[in-house]
Amino acid sequence: MSIRMFQKIERLILFGMIIGLPFMNLPKSFSIPYLGGNISKWFLVIGVAILIWEYIIFPFKIPSLAKKYFVIFTGWQILCLIIGLIEYEFPHYLRINELPSLYSILEKWQSLRAIPDIVAVKFWLFLRYTKEILVVNCQHLIIAFFIWHLYNDNYTKAFEDFRKAGAILVGLLGFYSIFELSWLKFGSRWGEAVLREINPHLYEIGHYNGWWPPILWNNGLRSLMEEPSLFGIVSVFLMPFLWTYIKSNKGENIGSWIVNNGYWLLFIGYFMVMLFATNSRTAVIIFICELILLTVGTIIAKTRNQFIRTMCVFVLATSAFCINLVNFQRTSGGESASSKVLTKQYINRTVTSVSEKGKYSNNARLANLIAHLNTLREYPFMGTGTGLIDLYLDRNIPSFAYSNHEVRNWSRYLHMEGIFKSNFPALNKYMSVATQNGLVGFLLFLYPYFYIIHIIWELRKKIEIDDPLLTFFISGVALTLAGLSNSAYFSCIGYIFGGLFCLTEYYK
Repeated sequence: MSIRMFQKIERLILFGMIIGLPFMNLPKSFSIPYLGGNISKWFLVIGVAILIWEYIIFPFKIPSLAKKYFVIFTGWQILCLIIGLIEYEFPHYLRINELPSLYSILEKWQSLRAIPDIVAVKFWLFLRYTKEILVVNCQHLIIAFFIWHLYNDNYTKAFEDFRKAGAILVGLLGFYSIFELSWLKFGSRWGEAVLREINPHLYEIGHYNGWWPPILWNNGLRSLMEEPSLFGIVSVFLMPFLWTYIKSNKGENIGSWIVNNGYWLLFIGYFMVMLFATNSRTAVIIFICELILLTVGTIIAKTRNQFIRTMCVFVLATSAFCINLVNFQRTSGGESASSKVLTKQYINRTVTSVSEKGKYSNNARLANLIAHLNTLREYPFMGTGTGLIDLYLDRNIPSFAYSNHEVRNWSRYLHMEGIFKSNFPALNKYMSVATQNGLVGFLLFLYPYFYIIHIIWELRKKIEIDDPLLTFFISGVALTLAGLSNSAYFSCIGYIFGGLFCLTEYYK
């Protein structure tokens, strides 16, 4: 097989990785042994296998800095895990009967029965969490290298493939959302029936704490995802790529411009309606930040095309916001509300409520953050070790938080189901990394950010503010901000890292 054929296959795999993003937890009947139910991860594993095959036939150069960083980053995590297992403060929770696979192995091989149960369990956990370090914690690095290898000599091709795959994914999300919007906005029974029929085939209903995700989410759009906030994260990741489909009217009259851009204006506008319909505070706030960054980028770029695009984006965003308010046509008293009241209600619910302690999940999020900070204070240098954090968090939950039913459920299910089946949610990616791997591990985690910023600064006189750079930057900031409220889809930052590595390689 030729190098060109390898590249074609790898491009198809990239499309599969992006289009498969919504399907991160398929029901067990659709899952693949040892790979789970994450379609995007399936394609990534295939992609890694193809890379290895290509390397055997056509050895390619791997940057020495990348190799050194990967070894140091993974090595530190494994070291933290080893120390964490040795010094684990809750050995009585490491019950071998809660690990059926390990128990059956020991029963089958009687010679291994001489090994103390606690030693066997810790060794099993070492293997389990080392796999998590390599497969989950380093997933964004693997994605970044995959993209760099594929596009290091043509960053514009990476940009084009990203936005094509993103447009296809948005089309799928948009089609399924027709049924959900018909139910959410108009109470459609046929829309509800479609959701009830299809949703159980998209994810495992109620697999976490006995209720999440529910078969229907009655206060926000989630499309193909498990909850609205997850859809919101993917939306802000893809949105800047969609904007680039809007072109200027240079040399065209207004009619021709509308004809040439009409489809994309409707497509992007509809996607914005979907984003606002999530009622996700994370999504809406990050989207506002994206609009601000787009404005700043437009001022710096000073190009006609960018100015027209930005004006269109703001018009579409305003229109989408107003259209979405159809969901709130009545006040709590049941009387028709004015547009001013509707706008205020929506903003209070999705934006200003973030700073109000008792609103929505704010108390639970604050308690989760404090528990992480308290645990980090106990283990500042090396953390608790990957996967070993939950009982430490449970011990460090502030007393005020136990009045919150969400926090009580975290603790109750952890003790009821055991640490191998239940866990505290990782609501802040950065605190989760720091608490499990210490401040040293946290700095190592941030190194790619520092490296990219450094390289771009060094090349600032050469780099132009073009579509790829501005898009990668806005999308990357969005994903970085999303990590403050949710760890899901953080691996998508790998696509941005990979694209920016290719871009800086070009300007070098």
